[in-house]
Amino acid sequence: MSAHRKQAKKTRPAKQSREQIVAETIEDAMRPYLGVLPDYALKTMRDILEETMATHPVAVEALDEMEKEAAVVDKSGTRVRDGGDDDGGAGGVA
Repeated sequence: MSAHRKQAKKTRPAKQSREQIVAETIEDAMRPYLGVLPDYALKTMRDILEETMATHPVAVEALDEMEKEAAVVDKSGTRVRDGGDDDGGAGGVA
């Protein structure tokens, strides 16, 4: 018998702030332990995860990359596709 968990509605990563991403990641990591571990253990776990997400080089690099991607996604305007014409023409038709 498996328990069905209700999934929270998540914002697309491109629209999330760094703080939202960290908070959701920590919540996801801690979910299996809620109601199992005592409050003091959950607090310690949260403190460790927050510190790790803020200081571990791999976590920091991943969050930096997500921010860069979000900045590109949020910009609007005309883009030239790789290998495409940049003259705005109809694909080489004269």
